Amino acid sequence: MPKHAPNVLIDFTAWLLKIIGIGLAILIGLGAVIGSGVWAWNWWTYERPKAQLTGTAVPEISTKENDPLGIRCDQEFPIRIRVKNNSSRTVSAMRIELSAFLPNRSTNILTSMEDDVEDDVDFIVPPGRSFSRCYASLVREDFKADPALPQAVYKVSVSWVRFE
Repeated sequence: MPKHAPNVLIDFTAWLLKIIGIGLAILIGLGAVIGSGVWAWNWWTYERPKAQLTGTAVPEISTKENDPLGIRCDQEFPIRIRVKNNSSRTVSAMRIELSAFLPNRSTNILTSMEDDVEDDVDFIVPPGRSFSRCYASLVREDFKADPALPQAVYKVSVSWVRFE
């Protein structure tokens, strides 16, 4: 029985599909390596230092005698916010978000974000130093008469930061 001649078109198509498959696999691998590198760089240079910014907020009326930081909070601005830079990078600007919760409640009792519960701060904060400021009480009207208001827990978060 005679042997059939190989079909050149089928052989060429199989070779072309193999080359395309290998090329796609290389492109996907390179994309994964580059994407992982970008993610790691972002984490190392931005997310990790940003996570090392710690914030506290306490309702406090200061007097000259009890204020070691030199910033006195009065009746008009009774919430002291402090953000400490525990990272190794200098902060040149940040956005601070303030929230407050009554005991055993999950509702933020402060006014909405559109009503200045977040603040862009452009103070330069070197590593190991902190930033402190007094804020007005922005409690929503429906919570101002709540008897648990003096036990409210205030929280500060840094939603955005720019490092030098």
